[in-house]
Amino acid sequence: MERQRVQVDPAVAAVLQDADRRSQRREMSQKQRKQAQRDEKRVRMTLELDPRVARMIGAIAVAEEVSPAGATNLLIVEAVQRYVEGVLEFEGQRQPSRSPRYVFMVELNGRVAELERQLDEFVKEGKK
Repeated sequence: MERQRVQVDPAVAAVLQDADRRSQRREMSQKQRKQAQRDEKRVRMTLELDPRVARMIGAIAVAEEVSPAGATNLLIVEAVQRYVEGVLEFEGQRQPSRSPRYVFMVELNGRVAELERQLDEFVKEGKK
């Protein structure tokens, strides 16, 4: 006999998922539960970074003695602040994309090499 699929109300589905998650948690060790709680609070995002940009973020993290994720978060928040203030613009950085998913792609136009040099000097001089 074939099992019939039943439409479940989204609120009921959420309650069932929550009950299932609690049931799974009870089977975990205390250490696993704590790790699961930390993981739930995190929001992970996969980004494709230019390797030189990733190296610069790594250099900043080392210089500031913070994690690369922490440095990245701060740098992104600062960039968003500049964008909201109208200081950071995409004009001149956008090129038509061949991807059907995006209209434009961001072209760094050689800015990375100069910025790498400036960052290296800044870090070597001890961040004035």
